[in-house]
Amino acid sequence: MSDTELLRAAGILDDKGDYWIRQSQLTEFVRCPERFRLHVLHPENAIEGDEAFMGTADHAAAEMLLDGDIRLEDLADAVTAIVYDMLQADEPRWNAFKNGAEMAEQARRCIVAWGRDIYPKVPLVGVTEVDFAFQAGIHQGRRYGFRGCVDYPTHYGIYDWKFPAKVYKRWEKQKYDLQASIYTAAGVAGALPFEYDWPASFTFGITTRQDEPKGELVSVTRTYNHYEWVKHHAKVLIDMIVTMGMERPWPLRQEDWLCSAKWCGNYHECRGLFITPADDQ
Repeated sequence: MSDTELLRAAGILDDKGDYWIRQSQLTEFVRCPERFRLHVLHPENAIEGDEAFMGTADHAAAEMLLDGDIRLEDLADAVTAIVYDMLQADEPRWNAFKNGAEMAEQARRCIVAWGRDIYPKVPLVGVTEVDFAFQAGIHQGRRYGFRGCVDYPTHYGIYDWKFPAKVYKRWEKQKYDLQASIYTAAGVAGALPFEYDWPASFTFGITTRQDEPKGELVSVTRTYNHYEWVKHHAKVLIDMIVTMGMERPWPLRQEDWLCSAKWCGNYHECRGLFITPADDQ
């Protein structure tokens, strides 16, 4: 496939030649440019991990509750059914869990904690799962913009549900997180049901995966300066596409914890071509 065909298949380039970048793609590029390139080049290797798989199920159950389709006491049963329905349709890359039963049990514990610790603190005046797209500017002679899906925008700010293995540190999210910058920019641009002005609030509803999960809200503030920084990253990504193309290797970051066969579906196309597990001992 040509570069144009690859980028169109990844949803990055449209028929008009405009660039549309998702926050997950930009975050991946910032973490490791070569990982981004390989995922565009070999999308068949980008199999969803079991932790992300579980998070998708918990997201779906939370959405059902916020939409009024189920009651709070129905969350555990709902997410269990969702996990098994998803497993019938697809198989994740198994990393954290031994099997579907173990995944379903962790999903159940997490969504119960979400309903106990987070749901009562969320203003129930929002809209679930809102897709957005907005133009950000012109670079390399082409228009570019951002697209994505917001979990729960409200009058009071944007909420996003996370089910990580580790507790989030607010200072890290405030300093580095790109998702918050893109999603609040979507609101300021009028691409969401509720409009926002700078500075804008973005809140992570975090339920940490553990034997006894706990939920907490971690809020960050985004300004126009954060948006300009995100646009800078997007321009660098476009520059790499234009100058390097998709066939030659891009710069990489092997120091990142995602650089392993366990977490990167394209590891065997990169570091794994040269380094065996025994070499790392």
